[in-house]
Amino acid sequence: MELQALYSSLPLKDGEIRLLTILPDEWAADIRCKISVVSLDDTPEYVALSYVWGGPLQDGTLHINDHEQRIGRSLETALRYYRRTGWSMPLWADAVCINQADVAERSSQVSVMDLIYSSAITVFVVLGSGIDLAADDYFQKVKALHNFRFSIHGQKHFEAYLPPQWDIGDSGVTLENDEKSLILFSFLERAISLKINDHLGTVPQWGGTFDGSEDSQYPWQTLIQTFEEFTQEPWWDRVWTLQESVVGFSPIFIYRTAAAPWDMIKEAAIGIRVHITDCCTPYLTNDAPPRYASAVKRLLFHVDSIEKTRQIYSKLRYGAKADQSVLTSLLPRRDFEGRDATDIRDKVYALLSLIKLGNNHSFIYPDYGRGLEDVYINTARMIVQESGSLDLLSAAGRLRNDNFPSWVPDWSIRNEFYEDETQINALLMYDATFGTKPSVWFPENNNTLLQVEGVILDNIGSLGQRVPEGPSDEALWQAIFQWMQLAHNNSPNTKWADFCRTICTDLTIWPADQVFRRMGPLTKEMSQSIMPWREPVSGRYSRDMPPEQLIQPSVEQMKAWFSVWHMILGGQAAQGMRSMAPPPRMEDFLKLTTAFKKFAVSSEGHIGLVPNNSETGDCIIFFKGCCFPCVVRPVVNNTNGFRVVGDCYIDGFMDGQIKDFMTWQTSGGDYNWEPIILC
Repeated sequence: MELQALYSSLPLKDGEIRLLTILPDEWAADIRCKISVVSLDDTPEYVALSYVWGGPLQDGTLHINDHEQRIGRSLETALRYYRRTGWSMPLWADAVCINQADVAERSSQVSVMDLIYSSAITVFVVLGSGIDLAADDYFQKVKALHNFRFSIHGQKHFEAYLPPQWDIGDSGVTLENDEKSLILFSFLERAISLKINDHLGTVPQWGGTFDGSEDSQYPWQTLIQTFEEFTQEPWWDRVWTLQESVVGFSPIFIYRTAAAPWDMIKEAAIGIRVHITDCCTPYLTNDAPPRYASAVKRLLFHVDSIEKTRQIYSKLRYGAKADQSVLTSLLPRRDFEGRDATDIRDKVYALLSLIKLGNNHSFIYPDYGRGLEDVYINTARMIVQESGSLDLLSAAGRLRNDNFPSWVPDWSIRNEFYEDETQINALLMYDATFGTKPSVWFPENNNTLLQVEGVILDNIGSLGQRVPEGPSDEALWQAIFQWMQLAHNNSPNTKWADFCRTICTDLTIWPADQVFRRMGPLTKEMSQSIMPWREPVSGRYSRDMPPEQLIQPSVEQMKAWFSVWHMILGGQAAQGMRSMAPPPRMEDFLKLTTAFKKFAVSSEGHIGLVPNNSETGDCIIFFKGCCFPCVVRPVVNNTNGFRVVGDCYIDGFMDGQIKDFMTWQTSGGDYNWEPIILC
């Protein structure tokens, strides 16, 4: 029986899914299963599988209802792992349980993916076998794993079913310990409760890994290699798997020959992060083997990504409306932008379960019959309508596809820049249009246009040079010195504090925790509230304010006075905060705020930071319902049309001061916003 004929004999109705029942057998034997249809309304017991589809190689084999079907290598391996547990419970696996050739069925099943995973008893996450999927002898190496004992770690952290026979081997076979798995997972278990002398640089002194081992030398290089491979498994970087791990209940993670619950991995990351904050930051920065330090950072990033997404999902799951601050931290986040998807429409569709409100359907319905541009335009429209905000324009400016309308982000773009993520999250600290809601409508005859309301402050009159990517400290200060001169020559009313506040975008940032605090105004009382500091130029102790005049005679003196100003306002921003890691050093902080930006002076003397691709003559505009101003470019031959260039910071206009430049229309009881068309 062909697989399509099998699907035809098992058609799906609303609320139904297909499940596989894996028949028991030895690890290396062919995989045989039965497939059947069940209704979720009957609350069936089953396990949901989370794995990576892998490349185009479809040389795995599955026998379904006695019919041989070609499947991907990673799926065959995942099913082999599942059979190894000894579970007889049915399993849901997307590649087989959904008729991938049926566009309507595929769209329908994707729309209820959250229900499929949240209804499962547990989610069985197969990170990988630790073997290169592209290897010519891949299957031989996978089947050779039967020589090793399969073990369970972190048993006290299990909230769901424990694999019932995971550590029982094939009959009559003497099993060995898999050194790689045992060393890695023993390290993670120990990391949950690091003792005072358990420094990350003294792991070999933590004690032996193997009971009764005569080898007193800790296999340090094996830990580093396995830890690196573990954190580089493709599963961590797939958008679908992120949704599955967030929505599903108590995932069980499988790697090589070990099983562990998600809570154990999460607690290990928390223990490592706390220890790094209190102790081991200098070691990881300066002394640790680079592969080891990178693996530690990747683990923390992966866990943060999943846990932050869980928090976002919880807010939306139990919320009453689509809070734009939540949506902004979801779709345009670097975590998702960097996640791979086999079908790039899935960069959107794979997140639908995460943006549902309560038990309602997602406001975006997956339709694999639509083209990529159409999917992204429709998604952007729905997010604007549902969230009541135009904050999505920040992502549109950064994830630019010139073939798309300028107000639509291209979520398929892979964004590697940490500074970009920090800037996006920082934008939510502002309220440039004083809490207004957008007035938007979409012309029926052209879905590429978005009509909004806004007010143009000014146009860009002059631009400073851009800061080079990954600048040295010297190159950074040279660029800022040039910016200072530009402001002095073109904005005579700008004071030194105004300029410094602009370069810092009026924020103090703790990037590791994504915590942002506004600096606030600089006053004499503020400077006198801190301990006396030593003037960087004269060396004397003083409580005097930094100078008011903008211009400084040299880069070194400008840098010195900038450090004084930064220290005063940074201390003010930190008041009342609980203990946390200190902010980055001043140069690293400025590299965050100035990345991908140019300094600009408007024709009327307003200063700010604008996108790198801004040009003189571009307009600075405040959109009703957007918490930050934007730079837009007039469209030639369209007197009312503009293209979005990106978000910007304009000094003195980030907290609603634009209303002082607007007129009040008495008839409508509102400020006089202008209709604007975004193309």
